Amino acid sequence: MKRKVLVWALVIVLLFSFGCLGGGEKKTNNNATVTENKTNNTPMINYTDVNLTVENPYKEQSANETSTGYTYTPDAPLNVYFFNVGYANSVLIKKGDFDMLIDAGDPTGGNNIVSKMKDVGVDDLEVIVITHPVQKRLSGLSRVLDNFDVEELWDNDVINDYYQPLHQKVIDKGVNVMAVRAGDEFSYNGINVTMYNPYNSTFSPNNENLNSIVLKITDGAFSVLFTSDLENTELNNILSDHPNLFSTIVEVPKNGKSSIRELASTNQMIIRLIDATRPDAMIISVGPNNEDAPSQPLLNAIKTQGVPVYRTDNDGTVLISYNNGTYQIYKNK
Repeated sequence: MKRKVLVWALVIVLLFSFGCLGGGEKKTNNNATVTENKTNNTPMINYTDVNLTVENPYKEQSANETSTGYTYTPDAPLNVYFFNVGYANSVLIKKGDFDMLIDAGDPTGGNNIVSKMKDVGVDDLEVIVITHPVQKRLSGLSRVLDNFDVEELWDNDVINDYYQPLHQKVIDKGVNVMAVRAGDEFSYNGINVTMYNPYNSTFSPNNENLNSIVLKITDGAFSVLFTSDLENTELNNILSDHPNLFSTIVEVPKNGKSSIRELASTNQMIIRLIDATRPDAMIISVGPNNEDAPSQPLLNAIKTQGVPVYRTDNDGTVLISYNNGTYQIYKNK
């Protein structure tokens, strides 16, 4: 009899231990933070030229959820720096402790952008995006990797001869490398990131411009569209799929350059891009030499649409700072 009592006592203890009586408590990861999806709480902010209502379809991620080192501060000001790097491209997205570098072009081999990032308080980089593996977008990457810890690098999976040794250095540094495609969506520290190119259906490693990464960052009702070196054919595809691609700021594709053969179609496409995005301003990264200058007919086409253009050769590093529903554009010649 005592043996039966002991057996039943043991069974009851085990049942309680595994939560089978009355249901057990679900274990949670103490390092994870669940944040509210604010889809229905996004405010409408009215700009002079653009009225935007931006929905947030993404699940927000905290620093712990993404395993990155930034402090989660979604209400912090957003600063977008179009660095003055001549006929090259390098843009820093900074929000609180979250730092994202779009391209790392720098004729000084990286000294310029490394210095500029340190000046504004960058201590590491959560994401680097290489939109197109060419010198004007990669020439400073090695020095950046030497000076900052990097969590992730996104590219279009085109590893050409110029990019290959840099790509290997990225891997050797232990950086997580990810190829992105149109339709990919991410969210970091209150910033939503949406990819619009390259398309899987048209991806071809033999046409590097065609595969340029096009992405848009959105914070509330403020957004910036980055167009890289996109060709007219793919830009046409994007605008056909997204005829209302409203963006507060738009980067002019291909640094505003256009060949004589492409000039007429490029001018038509830039007007179509403006119609689809309705930007408050456009940005061009420009070198000091005449051969680096954007095409004058293209600039004229933009002017006919009443959109102001900021150029890094004339305006220096261009900073767009967004906070509490308003933004300012600053020049730093």
